[in-house]
Parts: sequence; C-alpha cells; structure tokens
Amino acid sequence: MSTVLTDSGVLYVTDDGKHIIQGPMYDVSGAQPVNVTNQLLLGS
Repeated sequence: MSTVLTDSGVLYVTDDGKHIIQGPMYDVSGAQPVNVTNQLLLGS
C-alpha cells in the first residue's frame, strides 16, 4: 500500500491501484490504537 499526500488530506492506494482508502489509518497492534495518519502529518 502506498500513501499519497494531497492538499485535501491523505489517501492510501493499494499496490495494484484498484482501491483507494480515504481517512485515518490506525495501528491496533499495541495496547492502545495509534492514529498513523496523524503521525505522518505531524512528521513523527
């Protein structure tokens, strides 16, 4: 999956280009969910 930064926000595009996901992505592998999209936008 690739991340695309636009003036309107963040999009995620599947490797085959068939699907686009709009909105925040969360990492739920830990004890608390982490908003990966916000971390990307904040440069963390």
